[in-house]
Amino acid sequence: MEKGVTFKYIDEPGVDLDGIKRDVFTLFWRQSSCRFLEGNDYSFVPRATGIPREQYVPIGRILSYGYDTAGIFPILFCFQSEALLCGEDSLTDDNLLEGILDYLSTYERERLLRLMSSSHLSTNDIDFILYFGERGGVNFTPTIENIRKIVVEVARAVLINTPFHSMGKIKDGMLQVTGSHLLWSGISVDELRQLYCKLLPSPEKVTAILSAVCKEQEEELFFFFLTTLY
Repeated sequence: MEKGVTFKYIDEPGVDLDGIKRDVFTLFWRQSSCRFLEGNDYSFVPRATGIPREQYVPIGRILSYGYDTAGIFPILFCFQSEALLCGEDSLTDDNLLEGILDYLSTYERERLLRLMSSSHLSTNDIDFILYFGERGGVNFTPTIENIRKIVVEVARAVLINTPFHSMGKIKDGMLQVTGSHLLWSGISVDELRQLYCKLLPSPEKVTAILSAVCKEQEEELFFFFLTTLY
């Protein structure tokens, strides 16, 4: 942490003034999501099989180091990070519901949303919910009144209980980095959510850092509309 690390791409000229470093960490998380994690573009959990839990320790170290040195904190761990660093009790049923809907495929997400607002369950709907409940060991008989409860309990099992030990290893790695306890120990839910809001890219943040040397009135007008559109 005191000496820092400088990156370079093989056969590609470039000076690492944090831009290359951020690119390296971004590529790492993109690749690691394929190898170590399962889910989709919005939410991931550690793979339940095939990966020894100890392999998640260096992932935690990279997470802490990447955030401290380059400001990179992967959005793919958003939900689990809150449970891990702030405690499972920090998550409400609404948090769990939002988390599982992000984790599921588009088809499952859309069908569950439809069923939770429906006033009638067909035989196919009941079979679908029974199959969905089995993923989290939930054996409730589906009714209009308890669909939401079933989804929440599956979310707790899939997103919290199943990956608990692997996420614990990631936390061990996060705290191994020198000075990292100052970042993560005692962090509140609000502080963690503010961290994500701060790092989350948005059109407003992009346009705010744009600059241009305009030589003609048309260019000035175009740049004005570009930077004030959002």
